Amino acid sequence: MSYGLTLINRMDAACWRAMAARLGADSVPFNAETLAFQMGPRINARSRLDDPYAALHFMLAESDGVANRQLEVLDQDNQSRKAIEADMTEEARALAVPALEANEPAVVVLLEDGHPGGQGIVASRLVQAYGRPAVVLTRAAAPNMLTGSGRSIEGLHLRDALQRTFELAPESLPRFGGHSGAAGVGVPREQLAAFKAAFLQAVGEQLGDTPLYPRLWTDGELSTAQLSLATLVEIETLGPYGGESTRRYLKGALLWKRCARWVQKVRT
Repeated sequence: MSYGLTLINRMDAACWRAMAARLGADSVPFNAETLAFQMGPRINARSRLDDPYAALHFMLAESDGVANRQLEVLDQDNQSRKAIEADMTEEARALAVPALEANEPAVVVLLEDGHPGGQGIVASRLVQAYGRPAVVLTRAAAPNMLTGSGRSIEGLHLRDALQRTFELAPESLPRFGGHSGAAGVGVPREQLAAFKAAFLQAVGEQLGDTPLYPRLWTDGELSTAQLSLATLVEIETLGPYGGESTRRYLKGALLWKRCARWVQKVRT
């Protein structure tokens, strides 16, 4: 990934020149923060809302003019994605209240007018807010079917929980797949109640009496001596980052970067 950033920062491709112009001079050279919070969401938004070809045309553009036109499409899509996900998250939080009041081990919500492309993001936000697994469902293209995306917590293997759900109520879960942290499901609409009951049982069997509450994961405390720009430099040499644990580390590094910039401004 570090070598990839080096290649991007050569600005040989029109897409990166267009992105640099859009983000401004302060964004260059691109770093892990640019990848995670500026470039990635723009490129990814199109595939969440529509076909991915605008992103492909942007990446393959041979001229700055074509790249700029395609980037404008991606920008508009990204703004639409943010609005859609905000609305879905607000509705999902309201629908989650009964599950929280009943102290259920997981949250299962159906967003009748939700966009399938926002399921995973909304499920992740429910997990972060309530500290328990979440499955967000929307209407599927197939008649009388629901499609959904789930996100898990530490200590729960989501795919195994869905396998157990299938064993308890096979007709309620004709399609599922995923891994320990995330999964996708297909649920017949008339089987929603059966799916939820079986899923809650499966999650409860795995978690047992595990306390469920929002958690903020860190990699430990820093000593007073480590609160320095040297620590920031050391962290940045490890980037860009990959898996979930390193993404959390990245967020901490970015916070340090902002703090370091503030310290430098105060000193000058």
